[in-house]
Amino acid sequence: MLIYPNIVNMMGEMTVDVNAICLDRAQTYILMIEQRQTATCTVLNPAIARCHLPKIYDWGTKTVYFQPQSGGANDEKAFVGYIYFVPPTLDPMRLDIGNIYDWFKNPNSISGAVF
Repeated sequence: MLIYPNIVNMMGEMTVDVNAICLDRAQTYILMIEQRQTATCTVLNPAIARCHLPKIYDWGTKTVYFQPQSGGANDEKAFVGYIYFVPPTLDPMRLDIGNIYDWFKNPNSISGAVF
């Protein structure tokens, strides 16, 4: 799953595009943020959904789960991704934090060092 932009303002009122696979326009999707808050999503085409973010009163990297909103009878798996929320004093479009997915790799495998 790809999320763009993956650096957003924590005060909400922003949208992010989620690139997933085989989205159904008849299904309602949500983007769950740290299993606490949800963002409503609109399917644009079978590969992209646009999610409207709420205010998040915390900053830093948050794990997000993109999944269909169902009544519990449908046990579909969620796509997992990361969004970096920044304070309102920073411009998220001018902030360079590198590739968030590299943050969670084993440092030994990145540097080639063996301990």
